[in-house]
Amino acid sequence: MARAVAVLLIATHATARSVEVSIRAPWPTRAVSPLLEAAEFLAGEGRSVYWSFVEAIGDGFGDASTKEKIRAASSASTYDGEGYEEMASIALDAAEKKLDGLAHALLRMALAVRTYAPRLEAHRSLASQAPTCPGGDVESTRAIIYGPSGRHVACKASDVSALVAKAAEQVCTSQQCDQTPRLLGSETPFSEDGSDVTIELIVDVTSSQFRAWHDACSATEATYFLRHASHLRGSSNQTHLQAFGANLDIKDLEYKNMDDSTTETTTTQASTSFEEGEEVGGVYLATLAQRRPDLKQELSELRTQLASETTDSLKVWKLRDLSLQATQATIDAQDPLRTLKDLSQDFPRHAAGLSARRVRDDLREAAATAHAYSMHSGLTGRALVFLGGTAHDVGSPTFSLHALLQGIRSEASSLRQLAALDVLTTDVDESNKRRDLILATDEKQRSTTRVDLLSGSKGSITYANNLEKDPEYKDWPPSVQQLLYPSWQLTSVAKNLYTALLVLDASTDEALNAIYVAHAMLRQGYPVRVAFVLGDASLSDEASGDVFSDEAQDVDEQQVIKQFDPSSIGTQVAAACSLAKLARGPKTAWAFLVELASNREYGEAPTLESVISAYGEAISMSEEDPVPGYESTKKASEKQLRRLLTNEEVINEVALQVAQQRRFVSQKGLSFEGTVALNGLVLDSGLDLQNNLLPALGQEQARLQQLVRRKVITDSTKSIYGKALLGGASSKEKATHLVERHSRILELEKHEYHWSEYDWVPGNPQGNVSIVLATDLSSVSGVRAAYLVLKHASQKEGAARVSVVHNPSSDSDETGHYISKHCTTVDALREAYFSKKTSTDGVTFRGPCEPGTTCTFANSRKANAPTNDGDLVVLARSEALYASKLAEAFDSEDRPRVLDAIGAARRYAGQRSLEPRSDVEGLIEAMLKEQGVEQLVLTSDGIAPQATAIFDPLSEAAQRAAPVLLALRDVLGLKVRLVLAPDPELQEMPLQKYYRFALDVDSAPRAKFASLPKHQVLTLRVDTPEAWDAQMASASSDPDNMRAGDARIVYELKSLVVMGQCYDVVDSRPPNGLQIQLEGTSSDTLVMQNLGYFQLRSQPGAWKIKLASNTRSEELYETVQVEPVGFARSWYGPSFDADAEASDGVDIVVSDFEASAHQLRVRKRKGQENVELLGEDDQSSWFFSSKKKKRRSKDTIHVFSLATGSLYERMLKIMMLSVRKRTTGPIKFWLFENYLTPAFKDGARALGESKGFDVAYVTYKWPEWLRTQTVKQRIIWGYKILFLDVLFPLDVPKIIYVDADQVVRGNLRELWDLDLQGHAYGYTPFCDSRKETLGYQFWRSGYWKDHLRGKPYHISALYVVDLEVFRRRGVGDQLRMVYDQLSRDPASLSNLDQDLPNYAQPQIPIFSLPQDWLWCESWCSDSSKATAKTIDLCNHPATKENKLTMAKRIINGSLFEESWVELDEEVKAAEMMGGG
Repeated sequence: MARAVAVLLIATHATARSVEVSIRAPWPTRAVSPLLEAAEFLAGEGRSVYWSFVEAIGDGFGDASTKEKIRAASSASTYDGEGYEEMASIALDAAEKKLDGLAHALLRMALAVRTYAPRLEAHRSLASQAPTCPGGDVESTRAIIYGPSGRHVACKASDVSALVAKAAEQVCTSQQCDQTPRLLGSETPFSEDGSDVTIELIVDVTSSQFRAWHDACSATEATYFLRHASHLRGSSNQTHLQAFGANLDIKDLEYKNMDDSTTETTTTQASTSFEEGEEVGGVYLATLAQRRPDLKQELSELRTQLASETTDSLKVWKLRDLSLQATQATIDAQDPLRTLKDLSQDFPRHAAGLSARRVRDDLREAAATAHAYSMHSGLTGRALVFLGGTAHDVGSPTFSLHALLQGIRSEASSLRQLAALDVLTTDVDESNKRRDLILATDEKQRSTTRVDLLSGSKGSITYANNLEKDPEYKDWPPSVQQLLYPSWQLTSVAKNLYTALLVLDASTDEALNAIYVAHAMLRQGYPVRVAFVLGDASLSDEASGDVFSDEAQDVDEQQVIKQFDPSSIGTQVAAACSLAKLARGPKTAWAFLVELASNREYGEAPTLESVISAYGEAISMSEEDPVPGYESTKKASEKQLRRLLTNEEVINEVALQVAQQRRFVSQKGLSFEGTVALNGLVLDSGLDLQNNLLPALGQEQARLQQLVRRKVITDSTKSIYGKALLGGASSKEKATHLVERHSRILELEKHEYHWSEYDWVPGNPQGNVSIVLATDLSSVSGVRAAYLVLKHASQKEGAARVSVVHNPSSDSDETGHYISKHCTTVDALREAYFSKKTSTDGVTFRGPCEPGTTCTFANSRKANAPTNDGDLVVLARSEALYASKLAEAFDSEDRPRVLDAIGAARRYAGQRSLEPRSDVEGLIEAMLKEQGVEQLVLTSDGIAPQATAIFDPLSEAAQRAAPVLLALRDVLGLKVRLVLAPDPELQEMPLQKYYRFALDVDSAPRAKFASLPKHQVLTLRVDTPEAWDAQMASASSDPDNMRAGDARIVYELKSLVVMGQCYDVVDSRPPNGLQIQLEGTSSDTLVMQNLGYFQLRSQPGAWKIKLASNTRSEELYETVQVEPVGFARSWYGPSFDADAEASDGVDIVVSDFEASAHQLRVRKRKGQENVELLGEDDQSSWFFSSKKKKRRSKDTIHVFSLATGSLYERMLKIMMLSVRKRTTGPIKFWLFENYLTPAFKDGARALGESKGFDVAYVTYKWPEWLRTQTVKQRIIWGYKILFLDVLFPLDVPKIIYVDADQVVRGNLRELWDLDLQGHAYGYTPFCDSRKETLGYQFWRSGYWKDHLRGKPYHISALYVVDLEVFRRRGVGDQLRMVYDQLSRDPASLSNLDQDLPNYAQPQIPIFSLPQDWLWCESWCSDSSKATAKTIDLCNHPATKENKLTMAKRIINGSLFEESWVELDEEVKAAEMMGGG
């Protein structure tokens, strides 16, 4: 062994290199903070647990020594870090008696990552705003008492009782009669008893004063809660945070742009500690260190040398198997999860060693299978961690550990409650089995049931297109074998492989939007056959004929024609479409619908006139041959349709077709309220094609591929649709629309069913399903539904247990009460119905069903009214599998008890059904059936809930997910199940970066990199939760160019991001450009048209979102109060109550680290309905009200720029100085803050003070709904162009962007005053006068040349934006839409900030600035330099010259009043004078 070690230990004498990154919040932390945070955690366990903990704090939890320690820490005048750790230990010890093992571990982690710190800060904020006692001390203990007589302040504990009595008086004697406490929503009242009086006790619960105040408040009958006091005494001014990611990207040094003015700090000696199982380059260093501790120093130096043998020296042909090799190394390791973390986070230093590892053939095959499953399930490139089926996107750059911990806590709480149900046993294994059964979802089984939409469809379904016959598909491949070729998108084949049936009422906005989207899909070349069935959703389908008839009535055509009633818009559209199909053909019918959907205002409903106009247009444009007997000209056809729709002339064939479509929909269990079926598979989310059809197409392609492989579908298959419907099976399912669209199970806590009050129909049900029918038994439809249910209960096979409950629209003497009390058989029901027997009272339904309507509940799952026997059979069958498994588990001879238990379990499971859940375990089980896949499944022992994940070990998502899974296993003790799905054949290096996730419950809160290679230049970027606005606070090294030395970078959480959506309740559209603000802060912004999104900033506390004061927005709009609906990402906006009451804004609470989506609803004020918010206004700027116009200085020139890294920050200051020297009048620079160092900000401040210009900073958080970038430079480019409409304060009318590496020679006022001729922005075209570089200008040929069509390609180094025009026209929204579309292809937008506006020129024209506004040596001739107004240091594609060298060479000589070097020295002198 000694010889082996000696061979390995080459005398390198290398030194280590480390980087540390930390984030702090500007909130005070006291030594006693852990006690307060623990109390807030325990509030989630219940009122009694919270208060018993709070009360025990003052008594030291029963220990005198602990009591003294708490008192000393509470009264300390300075912050004590050791005291903080001691208080955390005391809190954990005390809480251990109140929590189970998992909850205690969750508390430990919550304290480490400071989950409840923002809640304490929110308490402090509200306490500081509350009324004070004489002297105005906001930190003093006091009780604010609210009651009918107003608001009162108790400054002594002895005053509380009297003031509570006074507050309870019904006559208001205070000036604050209507005052109520501002709440965070997390407050826990001492008593559950309600009272007219509320006490808000502002106090430090760790102080000696607390007991007396608590006794005084709790002795009253008032509702009493705590507000943690605003104490700053003995606090630090910062709160150190964890749960963020740090990336060190290996920098591309093609141009070697480095600053020569910075120096690196000295390196530290290499660390001699080794993590368990640590391996580098194939050498197991941890094992060697354990066996030879005397050689730790040499092993540490060896680690540094091995780490330097990174991806730099890896040959291209060694890349292919790296992901497989990483998988092999992981599954072969003693601790696979820890090995995975090390391999993924430090991949560049492991790559060389991995590339030499042999991959077993069986693993290679299994990996290909797992990767295919992952890809087809939409998991590729992601790292979703599933808890009970709920997905947490741990692989996202904005992943929030705090949300994951809350999810785990909720899941664990559910399991504890379930264990308390009497349907479980005391046997642990048996209880676990029953938990799994109760909480199992059967979504997968339901969603794979296909409706036979082929039989009986002739004449009912209309097909808009036919991929096998229509000429536009003639050049597509004709063979289904095309499906078997690799493809990353839907394969285009001239076969009807995908048939999407739309069942809709085309009078609704939702339906017309669906038609428009389907039309757009066909125009974009989606290989989908679109079919449709039309009808009126408002018409009932009550049974015709005898209420008690079992047979479907024969169609009496004459009766159908006689009863044809086209008075409703839905029927009019259906009739017009049928007439178009009869007169010309199906394409004309579809064209009519498209015309109707397209030519209308957003949200506008069709009218008789718009239907007739769209019909005439479709007929006149039709290319299908006219059918004899029907009018063929526009005018005559419109007249014919008008006579039909006004009932002047009935066309028999139309009446019969409309009725036939209704029968078809009823027979198939579909609904005109909006149904989409893809190859018979009824999709969730109604007519939201973007969110249901588009994802389903990809999944359906995988299924069709299997059918082609199995030769179920071949090129000779006559009806591919039929095969696609049934997948080769012989049985045909008849589905039902009974189960509601979203299959939501009702919540136990929200709905009390009062089952004990209802009587079950006598009988001997064979199944395990209980059906409750709630219906108005005094109505014909109610009696019909009751008949079907009672008839079902009498069946000999497959009958469910049933109960029929009266659900009247009003309480009166009626037949319904009698039927409910006395009719338990069909015969009794028939006799009561015909004899009209009545009763004065009876049990009525009390639950989630509107009075007078019909609802069906199967094991608590809500469904609609049954229309035939088959509905009940299918409904019972939909619950049968789930119920039979539970019945088997609840083994008992007591059948009623078993059925009760199943119902209780189903209701309980409903608590967890309100968010999307995935059957990931089912996916894994399917994978395990494939040969060899079991070796890719890594499972660790632990407790429930189990955390399950599937991802590629060498993905960015894996870098983030591996340390989180490790913490779930080692800190929380959870069972972790991980499936590795490696890419079987890599094409490029997967990870060119190092990564750390800051998560350690035992050591300092930071992300630390050690033993980094010295020869690599690294650039830092941090990943933070979506709500964090973190800016750099200190940096010991250039964070953009980290070279050989150590680095310490500290960020500060400047604010928390408040985001949300705003809609106009009248038209359900975002009010584009609406100005809103966060009252009590300086934060304001505009509402985007994209999803109605907005983004504001605040500190923790209670705030109000409202319309910006003294603006046109406030003049035209008012806010309204409506219920929040969550974050809507659908094609069309949600529906709202347009008549809701007006409000003064939306109250919000910021008290955690989560990015909640707040909802703001507005509408036009009366009299302003037809006034446009962004209309042209010659009298005043559209920003400000004409009544209260705010003066704005148009003399100030606003310049925007950004930079990252020491060199570009240096150049940015030189650019700013050159602007000041050449430009007349006031100047204000707006700099993008996200990547700037504190040293730069100090220097910029000093420079501005010295030279006479203002500097301000802007920032924005990239929204999660907008496709993000992962490369730092591309992220910066995105910020440069994508958010111009929302970056700047609302009173900035225009900005001029100037790149940091420019020097300005002209007066920017000329550019400021330049007439853009109505354009939103102006750019300078690229020079074409330097002939030797024309070959590098890609836009001169190929795709770009065709796209530009003679328009110039512009450079993005300098541009001017008229923000008023930009915002008025929604240019920002358009750019984001184009970006989101193009960025789906990773190869597009190579130069994002430049390609995007140039590509968008057809929609957003660019005003071309005069050529002399930007000169760059790479593209412009030397002769044009003399007239240049700005000099840009463009990278030279041929010479690759360094920027610094280029600057000193180009910006020098007689053309310049100062050389670049002289400008540089002037900047440095100004900084020194100003202390920057």
